[in-house]
Amino acid sequence: DGVVAPPTRAGAEHVFHVYCVRADDRAALQSFLKERGVASGIHYPTPLPFLQAYERLGHLREDFPVAAEYQGKILSLPMFPEMTAEQVRYVCESIQTFYAGKVLS
Repeated sequence: DGVVAPPTRAGAEHVFHVYCVRADDRAALQSFLKERGVASGIHYPTPLPFLQAYERLGHLREDFPVAAEYQGKILSLPMFPEMTAEQVRYVCESIQTFYAGKVLS
């Protein structure tokens, strides 16, 4: 609970460029991970429709409700070819530890 991983289609493998999850209480999770030595990032902090370059189109946040909702939730977790299974486990366990101590609404 608290994190939604990117979906993958059954019978297919994905070559992720960024491993981006949706996380409740993203800022607190990111801070917690940093304290545990786990790097994370927010690669796309502003969805395209909300960029200044597109203001002239006059869109409202309500025009893109999913983008508006996810804007404050997306968090890129570590992912690189040399990452070991032990490191992946550590990241997962760190996330589990964070949410085990929280009461989510």
